[in-house]
Amino acid sequence: MCKISAILPAYNVEKYLEECVNSILSQNVECEIIIINDGSTDNTLSVANSLAEKHKNIVVLTQENSGQSVARNRGIKIAKGEYLLLLDSDDYLIENTLENVYNLAKQNQLDYIRTGYKTFLNGSNKVVVQSMPNGKDKNVVITATEFVNQFVGNGYNVVMSTGLYKLDYVKKYSIYYEEGIQYEDNTYAIKMYTSNLIAKVMQTDIYMVMVRLHENTTTSSKPKLKKITDILKNVELMNDYISSLPQDIKLTAQKTVSSLVFTMTAVYFRLDKKDRKKANKLIPKQILKDSIKNPYDSFQKKKIFAFTYFRPLLSLYNITLRNIMQKIRAKRRQNG
Repeated sequence: MCKISAILPAYNVEKYLEECVNSILSQNVECEIIIINDGSTDNTLSVANSLAEKHKNIVVLTQENSGQSVARNRGIKIAKGEYLLLLDSDDYLIENTLENVYNLAKQNQLDYIRTGYKTFLNGSNKVVVQSMPNGKDKNVVITATEFVNQFVGNGYNVVMSTGLYKLDYVKKYSIYYEEGIQYEDNTYAIKMYTSNLIAKVMQTDIYMVMVRLHENTTTSSKPKLKKITDILKNVELMNDYISSLPQDIKLTAQKTVSSLVFTMTAVYFRLDKKDRKKANKLIPKQILKDSIKNPYDSFQKKKIFAFTYFRPLLSLYNITLRNIMQKIRAKRRQNG
């Protein structure tokens, strides 16, 4: 058994895969790296195979394009490490961090350990955001219940690459990704955090991952209706799961659903007119009302409330604002 299994779903990441893999190899800790080529149409598979030829600890699998969930589950099922690293293949690890995080997990026999991350714009080394959860008990062993109430209660972090997860824990509680939908990290994270409420956990103050932002992840890209249906499916799954949790963390867990519904409101206003009409018929009003009751903050509450009861007016405002921003960006491009 090796120390860490790094699971890397890879779809059209020929430009970034080698940097990601090298950031793992350069850490002073024994890893196996499982790259799952998810039906890439560029040279991702060639890059992966070339890396595997150079390093015996790299395994390459390939499949028809089925999505990250299928790829991650496939990797988890064949992993042999003590802990899992669920890194996105266009991101990379910060130098000299993984060994420290692993040692903390191993020495304290943690079921999972969490870190912070830094976000940067693709093509630039400039850090846009440093994300670290708020909570008083950093760098000490706490229970999953304490972790949820302290850290999840202050903001839902679903970036699963920012941590290590004991493989035995994941398999014991069958913590696998929901396949066939996007936003699956939301459901996966709440299961990871609460499958055993007395699990041994640590939130560190270590920044371990650099998360890359691409142009197609910005609000300028136009989403499809499936994003709404996928969010609603996650909300349904999360609500079903949370209903079985003890009362002392249920209210905190319900905030995570409100957070996802809040995300849905932003996605909705970027749909085209035809898809917005379809979405109006799909979004249950009860989900919105429930989310108003359990927000993370007043802004989230006000946004969901306005979306629920004043959607046409809010739609007009958002569309007008987006058109203004598009004109500003176009003018800037013309002026060089």
